[in-house]
Amino acid sequence: MENKNFEFALPDEKLYSEISNVEPVRVSNRKKSTAILLAFFGGCMGVHSFYLGFTKKGVIQLFSSILGISLLWALIDIFRMLFSSEVYDADGNILS
Repeated sequence: MENKNFEFALPDEKLYSEISNVEPVRVSNRKKSTAILLAFFGGCMGVHSFYLGFTKKGVIQLFSSILGISLLWALIDIFRMLFSSEVYDADGNILS
């Protein structure tokens, strides 16, 4: 049987500095379940977009509700939030 010697090498300093400068994940105070419920009940008017801090998107959905286009938009948002592992608010924080 052969005895294999394994060498332990320290990580490259440049690589280690890149890894150590990673910012921690910020979690939003807003809830994903609340956003989904708001999209379900008031999604045509962009209520969930206002809740998440996307004011421009909410205003566009509010005005497009007159034309009936925002119903499809709300359904897409609901499915996106349901099946996406990470949903972000307007500040870039992950919903809790």
